[in-house]
Amino acid sequence: PVDPDSPQILPSAPQMITTPSPSHTPSDCIVAVLDALQSNDSPVKNHGLQVLFAFTSPASASVGSDVEDFASYIPQSKYAVLLNWDTKVFDKKIDYNPERTKAYINVKIRDKDSLKWSIVSWVLSSRERIGGSVWLIDSMLVRPSNKYEG
Repeated sequence: PVDPDSPQILPSAPQMITTPSPSHTPSDCIVAVLDALQSNDSPVKNHGLQVLFAFTSPASASVGSDVEDFASYIPQSKYAVLLNWDTKVFDKKIDYNPERTKAYINVKIRDKDSLKWSIVSWVLSSRERIGGSVWLIDSMLVRPSNKYEG
């Protein structure tokens, strides 16, 4: 029998991805990070940035910084759109290096206030971890898009 007072997970409820896993594709990782950043302070302050750091590879230029450093930097930078977007559009395909150890993905995101589009170029690498290889973010570059080029 089911205890009516215990919380139940609905079969169709989406599960938020918050840490790398061998079962996640490069696109899964990017969606997880973008969705977490979009609601950065839910369920706790800077949760989105914590998810970003969980998916950051040792090759990233941000190695050595922490969530608090990023939290003070991001709102005044070109990366602010990562916290304030309402629509995302993936490029039609993911490019891989010949060994399939690096993935290159462009995602267009729209600032929910200005309605201006930015392109986020992601580079991910496959990294060995206990349990298998996971995709981690080596870099991301945000640049303005002159127009939506869906």
